[in-house]
Amino acid sequence: LMHDLRCADPDEMHYTELRDKVTYYKRTEKGVAEMSAVFEEIVEQERANSFKKGRSEGLEIGLKEGEARGEARSVNNIVNNMLKKNFSIDDIAAATNLSVDEVNNLRKSMHL
Repeated sequence: LMHDLRCADPDEMHYTELRDKVTYYKRTEKGVAEMSAVFEEIVEQERANSFKKGRSEGLEIGLKEGEARGEARSVNNIVNNMLKKNFSIDDIAAATNLSVDEVNNLRKSMHL
């Protein structure tokens, strides 16, 4: 059986049933057409799966980036509001988990 499974030429196969099927799929017009259709279906399924996977990965990346931007905007708004209410830089840093340098940089970028 292993010999037959490794044979490229069906004429060299020992098992009649296997030889007949391989001959049909390799050497008859109808068999070649059936195998072509099967392979085309497999390729289409792989393309669809690849597209779905790529789309899913893209959405995941987009969501993570969106969350990061939203968090940054939220922190910026909090820092801005706290600066307007004259909180100290140290208090703002403690409340937002930012470093004093980061708070100072935000303050400078906000022109406050």
